[in-house]
Amino acid sequence: MADEAAAVSSLCTNLRAVAHPFAGGGKGRGAGASGEVSASVGTLECAGSGAQGSDGCQAPIALVTTGVGTAAASAVLAWAVGEFSPRLIVNVGSCGGLAEDITVGTVAIGSSYAYSIAEATAFGYETGQVPGAPAQFGREECATRARRALEAVEAAGLPARAGLMLSGDAFVTADIADGMRAKFPGAITADMESCAFAHVAHLMQVPFLALRAVSDLCSPRANEEFHIGLEVAAQASAQALAQALPALR
Repeated sequence: MADEAAAVSSLCTNLRAVAHPFAGGGKGRGAGASGEVSASVGTLECAGSGAQGSDGCQAPIALVTTGVGTAAASAVLAWAVGEFSPRLIVNVGSCGGLAEDITVGTVAIGSSYAYSIAEATAFGYETGQVPGAPAQFGREECATRARRALEAVEAAGLPARAGLMLSGDAFVTADIADGMRAKFPGAITADMESCAFAHVAHLMQVPFLALRAVSDLCSPRANEEFHIGLEVAAQASAQALAQALPALR
């Protein structure tokens, strides 16, 4: 969405817009900026360089806003991979906190990804598995990437946690959060795009990582802070990107 893109844009120099083939936002309640696609290229000013040991670094970046939902995420990312040929795909933005002990403001780092509402267990597939696809995306190949990112983000003093991230075209609200936790023990967050991005990255053989900040809790407990502004979450996610990227290059 626009807030997430603006947070990353503020860390970039020499950004210039790139034309894309997608339509604008849809009509109706909630349509608008959250459904609009944008693309630009420039240079990301990283906050540090991890293992390289210098105080900062620069990295070329293609900054793409996909809109909300798995279909938009899949279509736009597939185009972007063909257009920009990235060596690494990083998904930044906000998410809902699903783990009972996660807090708002925490940077969630995906070590694996699954579809929250995929259900084909009657045919022998695992919960969250789309027929023909892995039960979860990432796992072994994401473990090292997630660990490096977690170390870099925590070293910068940002609260962070790595684990399974769920995605689906439905908000995980308090009335279904317990059931979702039972289906996916160990899942830390829920959103509407990360797994779709991981799926496309898997098919197109490009390394992938999600770095999203928790903006809301799916089922907050009494007297627990359960919401921060989207702009605050976007800034935390962008900061995490700047801190983690040097360790992933």
